[in-house]
Amino acid sequence: MNTIGQWEKFRELSILMERFQRQDHGDLTYFAEEFNRINSELAKDSLIPAKFDNPAVKSRILVLNTFTKQLKNRLDENSVLDSINITRTRVINAYNALRLQLAEHLKSKLFEEFLKEGDLKNNKVEKSE
Repeated sequence: MNTIGQWEKFRELSILMERFQRQDHGDLTYFAEEFNRINSELAKDSLIPAKFDNPAVKSRILVLNTFTKQLKNRLDENSVLDSINITRTRVINAYNALRLQLAEHLKSKLFEEFLKEGDLKNNKVEKSE
């Protein structure tokens, strides 16, 4: 989470998501507008840290963006509460899928770095012999 937390826009999204999950009554329009603002910035290639600049992460961002726009549309249309709650659940699930993908990607990167480090050590040992 420390590495992910260094991504400023994702950290901003996480704070907003925590507040969104605790919101159990009232108008959700503020959240929908903020999600759309943050997601548009989050999806910009120039703002994605190199560690997360891959198709799997970008696709999760796109899915989250789709559901947050859907939430805004449901709220703007004054849809029935069940429809809004379903979309709200989809937003939360999409966010969790994004977090999981970031964690998986970091785990695979650590494994790759560990293997590269081991190869470098082995090459040094072979050269010294």
